[in-house]
Amino acid sequence: LSEAIRASMSIPGVYAPVERDGQLLVDGGVANNLPISVARDLGADIIIAVDITDSLMETDELRGAFSVVGQLTTIMTRRNTDQQLDLLAEDDVLIRPDLEGYTSADFYDAPVLFELGASSAREHGVELRPLALSRKAWADWRDSVSAQDAGARIVSRIEIEDSRRLARDFLKERIRQRIGEPLDTARLEADLKRIYGLGYYEIVSYSTSSLPEGTVLTIRVQEKSWGPNYLSFGLSYEDNFDGETRFNLASSLRMTELNALGGEWQTGVQLGTEPWVRSQWYQPLDYGYERFLVLGGEYSRDTFSLFDAAGTRVTEVDVTFRKADLALGMEIGGNAEVRLIYARGYATVDEQIGQPVAPEGSVHQGGLAVQLVHDSLDDTFYPRDGGFAGLRGRFEREGLGSDREFDSVTGLALGTGSWKGLTLTGLVFGHAVTRGTPGIENAVRLGGFRRLSAYAPGEITGDNALMVSAYASQTFGGPLLPWFVGAGFEAGNAWPSLDEASWDSSVKSSSVFAGVDTFLGPVQVAAAYNNEDNWTAYLNIGFSFTQLFY
Repeated sequence: LSEAIRASMSIPGVYAPVERDGQLLVDGGVANNLPISVARDLGADIIIAVDITDSLMETDELRGAFSVVGQLTTIMTRRNTDQQLDLLAEDDVLIRPDLEGYTSADFYDAPVLFELGASSAREHGVELRPLALSRKAWADWRDSVSAQDAGARIVSRIEIEDSRRLARDFLKERIRQRIGEPLDTARLEADLKRIYGLGYYEIVSYSTSSLPEGTVLTIRVQEKSWGPNYLSFGLSYEDNFDGETRFNLASSLRMTELNALGGEWQTGVQLGTEPWVRSQWYQPLDYGYERFLVLGGEYSRDTFSLFDAAGTRVTEVDVTFRKADLALGMEIGGNAEVRLIYARGYATVDEQIGQPVAPEGSVHQGGLAVQLVHDSLDDTFYPRDGGFAGLRGRFEREGLGSDREFDSVTGLALGTGSWKGLTLTGLVFGHAVTRGTPGIENAVRLGGFRRLSAYAPGEITGDNALMVSAYASQTFGGPLLPWFVGAGFEAGNAWPSLDEASWDSSVKSSSVFAGVDTFLGPVQVAAAYNNEDNWTAYLNIGFSFTQLFY
């Protein structure tokens, strides 16, 4: 069933086709959108047909190239649908839900569309009732299914098909179903979702077959035809129209499935205002990915401004970071992990324009960190559902190669949910130095888009920081190019020491924003106002809430 649904939505040019029995299957909209003839050829005596073909647009609705192309597609689809409707017999049932104002791209309105379809079916109750089972017959059938589940559906064998590049044990370790136990379909489907989420496979499905010795469970996977190496690009841009502009162009190469355990080599390069290079080897230590090792090296440069109490820029600092790190990690469930990290490197204050705030030269860094992350967000850049929680403790010591000795704790909690296109998001971020002095290279810098938006980037800087924010946005349009409008509120501050930290000294920022979710991430324009009667405007591309933590 999953393959049939996936093939049915394989719109040419949008989703890859599904290969089955040597044939490539795509959406049948243009060829046969309502296949009554196919159902008849398969032996159906009575056909229940549901016509959800888009209506043709009026002349005044054809305002651009996309609408014209859509109209041409609808004309072809409508023509073959009408031909199929002519094949309906007197005993067949035709259901036409009232979908005025909706299109096949309105996935976000699925709950509303479900109810429209159910209402339309109820209107045909007189025609459908003779085709339904009686209550007793339905109960008897359910009892027979339950009896099968309790008895005959004991799994006697588990087979894996079409896993060529990775060992079959790689998949078996992710399937919690055990031989000799009853088939647990809910748990199995959850396991398959996690396997699909690894990003290695185009299709993941299962089937069962009954044999005298029990039920054979077959897991089928179709590896991505465009893998196993992936080259991706990204763009980030932020401009507050007041002299603070950040522009970065990024590219990454991810080489996967390099050994039977699923080893990966990942390299990323970023050019622009904040140049960055990182290369790392990710090595699972078992087939289940429960334990893993990460060895990496990184270079980055950050240029930031510092401000006085009146909000006047007093200096611009250029800091370069170089480090190597080794992490031992463990997965916790499907969405969480914990890492123990050792990092060694140095930070260099290369240049200061304006009032000197730190001695130029290199500061050696070396220490341990413990990091716990839970991430169930449905999208990195514009999440509509799920949550993120991150907690990291960092411990710099001279004995580990550091010129400074300090301890710090960083935490980020983010939750978001949607209902009928309305998305509500709440966030809490905190950073505290509990021991020692970390130096300017480790300071927390707030200000900028969604980091106390009404203030310039870096205008709020300190060793300790706290920020609380809330946002509400309404999404319009379909999944191909959704756009949104919303408003937000942020409060927080940064302090040189925990003793000076006080919520009474927090600053506030209110904002309104609008944007469109593109393949580069959300493109947003925003205006923010603070409690000091200052306005700031932004154009931003590629913002991510989790940047605060990482």
